[in-house]
Amino acid sequence: MMENKELMQVLQELKKELMQVLQELKAEIEELNSKLDEKEKKKVEKKDKYATDEEVELFKLSMLDLDIDPDRYDLNEPQARRSIKYIQEHIKEKNSPKGYIEKSLKSYLKPTDNPATKEEIYWKDNEIEPYLNLDNEKLFQLYQKIKPEQANKIGGVEKLKLIMVKKTIIQAIIDAGHIEELDGLLKEFEETKQAILDCWNKAGIVERCNMTAKAEEKLHLALQDYSPKEIEKAINNYSKIVNDDGYVFNFRWTLEEFLDKGIDKFLTDACFDNYKYSNFPLLC
Repeated sequence: MMENKELMQVLQELKKELMQVLQELKAEIEELNSKLDEKEKKKVEKKDKYATDEEVELFKLSMLDLDIDPDRYDLNEPQARRSIKYIQEHIKEKNSPKGYIEKSLKSYLKPTDNPATKEEIYWKDNEIEPYLNLDNEKLFQLYQKIKPEQANKIGGVEKLKLIMVKKTIIQAIIDAGHIEELDGLLKEFEETKQAILDCWNKAGIVERCNMTAKAEEKLHLALQDYSPKEIEKAINNYSKIVNDDGYVFNFRWTLEEFLDKGIDKFLTDACFDNYKYSNFPLLC
């Protein structure tokens, strides 16, 4: 009987010690879980600081909208992805994206190793300004002839829609000693400009005019999509319609306005059917 009592007492003490050990283990497990949760949380927070692929692409579009070439910067390395997130947050806060992006790019992002984007960009504005309205395609073809390796890595003629890329290419052509070719393209552009101005003035749409700086800029943009002959045809079609009472369209645009929004409307002979009064019975 005494042995049973002593045995029970031993068992009770063992149970007590075991419970204490279990409680200590439980506390340690909870502490470990807490540390793991904190570690995972930090991992998530760290991950959130890096821009996703989608955010990088959106950032590239923002750069293009601000006439900044994204290919000049390595946006895929970790520090860049973190910087993109940082820049984006501050853009929202400061509401001054252009100046902030330009400053931040220089501070936080590394230039790319792409040889095509490492072309010297110290432009001499007085040298390149006369050539800024040259046809992008012809300018790019000249650049391909002079610097084929860089031209092939630039990404095509579309890149010249970025004024900084166009300036860089013009300066590179000048520095390479090919200014005569640029002058040849400039002469060709001047002849095209004069031919389109003469066509416009002969069309009798508005009073005779000169080619203003804004009209020349619109002409430069139009020549990216239409040939000189197509522009002249559109002018003549527009003239026939606007000077004929049989057509409903009677808005008399300036040359600048026509080059900006009228070419596609009068480019083909379909415009004559589109604006016939007979097609608008309610107006007859």
